[in-house]
Amino acid sequence: QTEEGPAYTRRGDFTVDAEGRLCDHAGHPVLGQGGPLGPVGDAPAIDADGTLRSGGRVLGQIRLVSFEREDLLDRGAGSLYAAGRAVPQAEPGRARLRQQHLEVSNVDSAAEMVTLMETMRHFEASQKVVQGMDDMMERALRKLGEF
Repeated sequence: QTEEGPAYTRRGDFTVDAEGRLCDHAGHPVLGQGGPLGPVGDAPAIDADGTLRSGGRVLGQIRLVSFEREDLLDRGAGSLYAAGRAVPQAEPGRARLRQQHLEVSNVDSAAEMVTLMETMRHFEASQKVVQGMDDMMERALRKLGEF
């Protein structure tokens, strides 16, 4: 919950603020089915379905949604998105949460940059071959024209 209203994120590194509420990395309260989740006591745990438990009692359930048209989301600050024209749809059972696991990119940016540079070199070499063939054709046509 931001100052502008509900926001959505895939970033799951939550903390507990001074008021005992579950918050995102920027300090915004995490919303459950019925509003902000808390107060969180000792040793909070989150089940795969998003149920937040603390001290043996259920505090609420993290609201898990999906968007049919993610391109309609409005980009917010950091990793936050506003619904914009997109309609959030509750999808119980589809998404699963894993406590103490963070989703990260499966792309090695350094390796991809090397691959991009290699591809660029191959393209430039191919471009030189085509230019050389074009020059040869031009010379051949000129010589034919001299006969």
